[in-house]
Amino acid sequence: MNTSISASRLKRQVRCFADDQRGGASIEFAILIPVMLGMAYGAAELCNGIAIDRKVSTTARTVSDIVAQATTVSDTDMANVLNAGKVLLQPYPTDSLKIRVSAVQIDATKKATIVWSDASSTGEARKPNDVVTIPAALAIANTQIIWGEVAYDFKPNSPFGAIKAVWNFKYEDNQFFARPRESTGKVCRPTC
Repeated sequence: MNTSISASRLKRQVRCFADDQRGGASIEFAILIPVMLGMAYGAAELCNGIAIDRKVSTTARTVSDIVAQATTVSDTDMANVLNAGKVLLQPYPTDSLKIRVSAVQIDATKKATIVWSDASSTGEARKPNDVVTIPAALAIANTQIIWGEVAYDFKPNSPFGAIKAVWNFKYEDNQFFARPRESTGKVCRPTC
């Protein structure tokens, strides 16, 4: 008789435990909070990546446009242009920012060659007289264009160490061509 009472009591306690809903929301929240934080953090880093992509493209456009407004660009002028490119990327770090500005001469046969090229301290300038490929629409015989290129490596700030990927914004994806605006049709560095 004693065993039947304890068996029925045990069944009742098991049924009460199974039917008890207290604390269920807390457990569900504890399970879901890491997922929700990860999604919020991921969305914030995605927004940073998109903002940096826009800034990198804007930097390429700006440096080539500034240089295209001159007839001669001195060492000081070029240093100022490259520094302006760094300012455009703020508030993001500029340690991996690479800026390259080149003058490209298109000859009568529409062959494009580098006349001069300069780069930021972290970038690499193109070599004079190198033959380069430019968009066909820009290959107008006996003209010059200014070619701005920017590359950047974006490293998300992961507090958990979970995101270790680096987003590489490459020169090929962030370039801009500008025609010299002065009547000479070319930009010299330092002399022509």
